Amino acid sequence: MKFIGLLICVLALASCGGTSEVVRAGPGTYMISSGGGMYTQNPSGIRQKVFERANAYCDAMGKSMVQVDVNERPYALGSHTASIELTFKCQ
Repeated sequence: MKFIGLLICVLALASCGGTSEVVRAGPGTYMISSGGGMYTQNPSGIRQKVFERANAYCDAMGKSMVQVDVNERPYALGSHTASIELTFKCQ
C-alpha cells in the first residue's frame, strides 16, 4: 500500500511543469521559458503562460512586450515534454 502511495506522489510531481523567472538575456533583452509536465502534449497552454508573464513583466515598467525570438519544442513520447522559450524586449 505504501508503494502505491509513493507511486502516486512521484507521478503527480513528474506531471508538473514549471515556468522560469524572467532573466536578462542581453542589453534590454529578456528571456523566460516554461516546460509542460509529463503528460502535456499541446504546448498552447505553456505558450499562453509564458506570454502572459512576459507581458506582465513589461506592463510593470509601463512598456509593451515585443517578441524577439520564440523557440517551441513539441512533446515527443519517450523523449521530452513540450516546452517554450521566449526572448523579448520591453518598449
